[in-house]
Amino acid sequence: MFHRSAQPLRHEARGFVAALGACCALGCGGVAASPDAAPSPEAAPEAAEPRPPLSRPPAKASRAGGCAADGVVWSSVELRTPAQVDALAGCERVAGDLSLLGLVSTPTTALSSLKAVDGVLSVLGIATEVALDGFVSLEQVGGLVLQRLDHPHLSALGRLRTIGPTDPTDPRRGKLEISLCSELFSLAGLDSLESLDSLVLRDNATLTRLSGMTRLRELRSLDAENNALLNLDGIAPVRELRLVSSQVTRLRELGEVPQLRRLVLGENAALSTLLGGRLPAEMDEIVLRHNDRLEDLAGLEQLASVGVLSITDNPLLEQVGLPQLQRADRLCVWGNGSLSEVALAPLRAVAGAQPVAGESASCQ
Repeated sequence: MFHRSAQPLRHEARGFVAALGACCALGCGGVAASPDAAPSPEAAPEAAEPRPPLSRPPAKASRAGGCAADGVVWSSVELRTPAQVDALAGCERVAGDLSLLGLVSTPTTALSSLKAVDGVLSVLGIATEVALDGFVSLEQVGGLVLQRLDHPHLSALGRLRTIGPTDPTDPRRGKLEISLCSELFSLAGLDSLESLDSLVLRDNATLTRLSGMTRLRELRSLDAENNALLNLDGIAPVRELRLVSSQVTRLRELGEVPQLRRLVLGENAALSTLLGGRLPAEMDEIVLRHNDRLEDLAGLEQLASVGVLSITDNPLLEQVGLPQLQRADRLCVWGNGSLSEVALAPLRAVAGAQPVAGESASCQ
């Protein structure tokens, strides 16, 4: 059972106001903050973060009618019946999107000649362990969506090397999204994957490990929400990490991540320390919110410059000590019920607000 907060993590697009009733006076050392400070009456209610919608297949797609003499399907295709799956036997490429929708227990072995999908391959709602077995020859896709699959065998994708390249006009390109899949325990089977821009993992109740993508050397974004992840072992070097509602206890497996620019940790009921991950001194955004066991910020001592720093609603957090912090464009420390000390002595600038002692009533 995952801990879910009544105040879900807001989307980064909302940003954070530089309201700092929360942090430090210029040159302050340790400042006692009252944990009983009441919210100001004029504080606006906190808006819930809109959860990004799950990917859907394209609205306009032709029915399957087989491929041309060159082995290419020169359009996007939806497969909804066994006959439509069989019609693509021998096809090696789909020049558009390919969507398999609600085929229940239909075998996909007729697709075993398929090597490339230029657009997005979506496999949705197939309640069989062999849902992916027709993709044993697949080497490249523009994007990949696996949703509501029962015990998917990722090993069937053992030849998949490339997901992408990214396309700024199509946010699905370059993305691997796995959601609502049962009996999925790791990413084992994706051993050949070398190119991927972003990974989205959502609502996979048995997914405990990220291990499996052994050849992936870099990942722009990892967005993992409401999975059973126990640690970050197996993660590729990442620039943006959003980890919400996991069972991760520490960041040790994150290792040294000099390229990390954005870190969002929210509603992780077991997270007790940030120690282990060697975070860079300059970052664009750090959000720590609703982590019920987080007691201190050990692991962030080297942080010198940050665009957005938001530390809210961590009930056991007793101290905010960032001895090297010199710049924060937006800063918010609020709702940490056990907080007794804020020590940000070197802080020189907070854009749009003069830092003062105490804990702010709201961070909008």
